Amino acid sequence: MGNWCTKGLILYRLYFSGAYAEWIGAHPEVLGSVLPPMLQGLREPDLAQSATLSLKEVLQENQDHITPYVTQILTASKVNYLYI
Repeated sequence: MGNWCTKGLILYRLYFSGAYAEWIGAHPEVLGSVLPPMLQGLREPDLAQSATLSLKEVLQENQDHITPYVTQILTASKVNYLYI
C-alpha cells in the first residue's frame, strides 16, 4: 500500500490514544503499550503534532502513573531541530 497508509494508521492510533486518555488513566497498565508510538511520533515531522497532542492528553490523565516512563519521555522529547 505505501508509506501514506502506514502514517495514516499511526495518526489514527495517536488520535485515539489521546481521545481515550481518561480511560487509559483508569487502566495505567496499558501505558507501556500506548506511550512508545507517541514517543516515536515526536521524531517524525508528519506525526509530531498529533503525537504531541496525544502525549499531552495522556500525561494529564496519568500524572500518578507516569513516573516509570519519565526518562523515556524526556529522551524522546529531545528532538534535533537541525533536520526539521
